[in-house]
Amino acid sequence: MNNTNEMQLSDLSWSIRGTLGRKLLKKSQQYEGVVDFTLGDPDIPTPDGICDAAINAIR
Repeated sequence: MNNTNEMQLSDLSWSIRGTLGRKLLKKSQQYEGVVDFTLGDPDIPTPDGICDAAINAIR
C-alpha cells in the first residue's frame, strides 16, 4: 500500500470473475429508471398483506 490511499489488489483478485448477478447489475446501471431488486432477505417470508395486495393487483 502506498501513501496516496490507493488500494492495491493482488494478481489473484484480478483473476476472479464476477457472478452473473454482478454483471447484470453493472449492465443495468447503464440505464435510467432501473429498479434493483437484489437487496433483501429471501429467507424471510413476505407478509400476507403484501402477498394479497400483489395478487389483487395482478387480477
